[in-house]
Amino acid sequence: LGFDVSELHSTSVLKCLRQEHQMEFIIIRGYDKHDYVDPNAIQTLKNAQEAGYKYIDLYFFPCVNADFNCKSPEDQVKTFVDAVDGLGYGTVWVDVETKGDAPWYNFDKNREIMERITKALEDQGQQVGIYASAHMWGLVLGMDYEGLKQYPLWYPHYDKKPSFQDFFSFGGWYSPAIKQYSGTISVCGGSIDPDFYQDGKKSVKLHRKSFWP
Repeated sequence: LGFDVSELHSTSVLKCLRQEHQMEFIIIRGYDKHDYVDPNAIQTLKNAQEAGYKYIDLYFFPCVNADFNCKSPEDQVKTFVDAVDGLGYGTVWVDVETKGDAPWYNFDKNREIMERITKALEDQGQQVGIYASAHMWGLVLGMDYEGLKQYPLWYPHYDKKPSFQDFFSFGGWYSPAIKQYSGTISVCGGSIDPDFYQDGKKSVKLHRKSFWP
């Protein structure tokens, strides 16, 4: 089990989650949809390392609102990588999600943005994953789009069940890497979204090699 966070979390909170709740991995918001590096990302990453986490990833929420005068996909990635590169993390999960003031555009433009972001990340030497639900995939990119299936998938479904038994294929994926199985909860004084990966099965172990060393 593990979790993702979008706020600053102290070393003591992260130690509590690891030692008392057997959390093994953490995914930290690294880039904010308002077009800047999350100001809490670097400190939370350092705190997670100090707390003893072996598996630490970041997630990237692209700026896609025309009202924000967003940087180009390539410049967003460069800003992000310049801030965090070399700090000791695994995969960068790119968030496909309409959320408040992240309305996206039309299918063609959205697909172009995602392909440019993932290519820019790879060009910068980053390991890439995708965060998306089937519902959001259909809204943002279209259910017929399979242009990112080469990357591991982290999907949300808040059934409170740490398993992949609910998963159904979309976007060209037939098996996921990680599941976000609950919305935000408070544990050890921290605000976390719980996540699941299934250890011990060959298919998932192969996924793990791609996003956790």
